[in-house]
Amino acid sequence: MKLTYRGTRVYPRQRNLLYNTAMTVVVCLWVTGAAIAYWPLLRQINWKFFNWPDVVALPWSWLPLIINSLCTALLFGAGLWAYRTWFADSYKQMEHRQKLARMIMENKWYQTDQTNSESFFKDLGSTRTKEKISHSPKIYYRLKDG
Repeated sequence: MKLTYRGTRVYPRQRNLLYNTAMTVVVCLWVTGAAIAYWPLLRQINWKFFNWPDVVALPWSWLPLIINSLCTALLFGAGLWAYRTWFADSYKQMEHRQKLARMIMENKWYQTDQTNSESFFKDLGSTRTKEKISHSPKIYYRLKDG
């Protein structure tokens, strides 16, 4: 049996691949920038004996969050432009995998099982049936060879 590279597997969860990737990058940039902006205040907190009134009493300001949000937007915009310019093939691959995943979901090319999920409160006794994907087709995305 000869093993060959078949390509990248397309999963149904990739139907919002570009959006999820962009939001992950934005959140990581924003949290990192906020930690850097508030680093002097974060160092003043005694983490061994954490006390919320002491944290509220620190001189917090909205200005670092506003500057951080603007810097995050500028960095993300510049990074997106650079990624689409210099790594256009990688961007197109992600876009095509997203289109294939949406095609699978919209045309319902998958098998589902009905599962019963109980409510959080046991005394209510309401059970709901939920569809769960039991099998999705094995679709691989591969660029053409040269």
